[in-house]
Amino acid sequence: PFKAGFFLIVPCENPDAVCEVLQKDGIFTVPFGGRGLRVSVASVSEEKCAAMPEKMVAAIKQVNG
Repeated sequence: PFKAGFFLIVPCENPDAVCEVLQKDGIFTVPFGGRGLRVSVASVSEEKCAAMPEKMVAAIKQVNG
């Protein structure tokens, strides 16, 4: 759950590969200890933040099936 800060963690398998797919779509994340993606929401517009979940789910499904 989100409590404070500028980063969110999205759990997923194969975060390195998911990061590569997202980068091609202009979403820059960081693999988080092999357990998920770390994403910064600081200075990202509300419009772009609203679009990220759908794109992240698509990337996770593309990589992990």
